[in-house]
Amino acid sequence: MGGHGEDHPGGRGMKRNASSPMFVCVRDFLCTYLPHHRNASPHTVRAYRTALRMYFAHLAAIKGKRLVDVTFDDIDRDSVLSFLDSQESERHCHLRTRNLRLYAIRSFMTYSGSIGLENIGVLSRLTDIPVKRELDRNPVKFASEKALAALLAAPDPKTRQGRRDRAVMSMLYDTAARVHELLDITLHDLDLSSNATVVLHGKGGKSRIVPLMRRTAVMMSRYLAEFHPSGGNEYLFFADGRHGRRRMTEDNIRHMVRKYADIARASCAEVPKRVHPHMFRHSRAMHLYTNGMDLTFVSQWLGHVQFSTTLIYAQAGTEQKRKAIEAATPETSPLKAHLKGGRTHLSDEDTLLRLYGLS
Repeated sequence: MGGHGEDHPGGRGMKRNASSPMFVCVRDFLCTYLPHHRNASPHTVRAYRTALRMYFAHLAAIKGKRLVDVTFDDIDRDSVLSFLDSQESERHCHLRTRNLRLYAIRSFMTYSGSIGLENIGVLSRLTDIPVKRELDRNPVKFASEKALAALLAAPDPKTRQGRRDRAVMSMLYDTAARVHELLDITLHDLDLSSNATVVLHGKGGKSRIVPLMRRTAVMMSRYLAEFHPSGGNEYLFFADGRHGRRRMTEDNIRHMVRKYADIARASCAEVPKRVHPHMFRHSRAMHLYTNGMDLTFVSQWLGHVQFSTTLIYAQAGTEQKRKAIEAATPETSPLKAHLKGGRTHLSDEDTLLRLYGLS
């Protein structure tokens, strides 16, 4: 149900090629070096595994080879650049994701060079590939409360998969969790007592406790009775694979969200054209902020390390108010021309803090 879970250590294709010197190096990098020598978090290991799996699939395709036949000699600057370009143009990845995948490839090549001098030449081909900088933060994209209601109503509650998918998306929205935080939730992290909460394991090994709305807690109680009748400490959300239950993958969630967005859009025109899992997090934050929650509490809810990161919701909320004022101002009013003058762009953090009453 719901697609395949994670494949270890480096994805199904890498697993079949365990005898290849390059894929032996991949396995050691992911299973030994990162978790044990670098003390990397499970999230980092998964992110690097995903990046390498996708890059090697891309490399095999452009070289016209089977994955099993790909070697270190095939890795070059052009293949990495074309892979990174495809991440932006075809998968519409954020620049941070694009850069993370470049870091993963470089880190792997640095490791492979440390255990085999013949691989140092490969690394030298990649060192001048630039990390892209974000010059301007794009306006935060979120869905209206009406659109979110349509999305959460899209799964069919009469089917087992529909009940599971509604539970997944409800938790994604209610907790404002990052996708990996949602998928890392185990049964022990969930407390469905009168003050229902869930523990989210965030970036840098930091955890936070997030309250659940009562209706979400009731839904999760029903979900546990159906999907986890024996209890234990499994992942809360799982996929059934050939070897039993496995942690769901980020791709499972992406496909799920896109499917239900298409269904919901037929009955609600407010559902955005492109819906992705992180939009649930942005939407929850915006709804909390516009309904009166102090921005400092929103920041804590989201687990932001730096408060300045949360200011995107203040700016988006101000823009939302500006549009509402503009729509309510008659065309004959002398204020109309001023309101149509466009958004004010502010970059100075102190100015933003003063503007939004935060200093």
